[in-house]
Amino acid sequence: MARNFTITTPAETVRVGPDGRAEILFTVTNVSGIPNRGLARLSPMGNTNREWLTLTDVEREFPIGGVQQYRVAANIPPGTAAGRYTWRFDVGSALKGGESSDAGPTVAFEVPATGPEKKGIPWWVWVAIAVAALVAAVIAFLVWQGRDSPEAVVKTGFGRTTPGSTAWQPYDGGTTGIFVDVDTSSAGFSAAPLYFTSIGGDSSHWATTGATSIYLPTATGFRVYVRWADGRPITPAEANGYQWHINWSGIQP
Repeated sequence: MARNFTITTPAETVRVGPDGRAEILFTVTNVSGIPNRGLARLSPMGNTNREWLTLTDVEREFPIGGVQQYRVAANIPPGTAAGRYTWRFDVGSALKGGESSDAGPTVAFEVPATGPEKKGIPWWVWVAIAVAALVAAVIAFLVWQGRDSPEAVVKTGFGRTTPGSTAWQPYDGGTTGIFVDVDTSSAGFSAAPLYFTSIGGDSSHWATTGATSIYLPTATGFRVYVRWADGRPITPAEANGYQWHINWSGIQP
C-alpha cells in the first residue's frame, strides 16, 4: 500500500534529564500526491506509559509535498526504573478516516541509572586552588625571565555560569552541539587574559568534549562549544536539565 506520509527524526534515542523531561522532533512529509490532512498518533511499546508523552496539534493540513514538524515531549515521573522506553510516532490520513497509519521509526527515551548523591568539595575551592597554582606559575615565569619590575601586578579572576540557567545556544541547529558566550566582565581584566575552563553539572558531563577549548577570548569574555563525545545531538534544554555550566578562571600577567 502506498504511503501518505514519510516520517523521520534526527535522533532515535534521547536521554531523559534529571528533571524527567526530554523531547524528540519529527519531520513529516506528504508524499500522497494530493493535498492531505495528517492525523498524528503515539504508539507506546513495552513498558512505556502513554501518559508520559505529550503531543499537540495532532491534526494538520498538508499541501502536496508539504512538510510539518512535530515535537513530542516526555515528562517521566521520579522513581521510574532506568532503561529504554520505546514508542512510535505514526501519521495517518484523516481524509481516509485515519483507518491506517504510516509508521514512523521506533524511538526511545532513555532513563539513566542514578546513584546516591555525592557531596564533594565546593566548586569554588577547586577554582581557587587552580587560580593560586596559576598565579604561582606566572610569578615564577616572570622571575625566570628576569623582569626588573617587581611591583608588576598579576590580575586574576574566576567564576561560573549559572547551573540550570546557562545561556546555551544550539550550534548548527543542535545537531552538532551547543555553545555559550561566557561573561567575565566582573573580573575587570584590561586585556584578554589566559582563560582556563571546566564543565560542571549533576549528570553526564563526563561524556562531553570541548569544554576546555577557548574561542574568541577578550577582556570581558570568551566562547565555549560543547558536544557529546559520541556525536549525539544535544539541545540547550537538555544541557540545563543536566545543570551543565562552565567554571572559569583567568590570569592577566
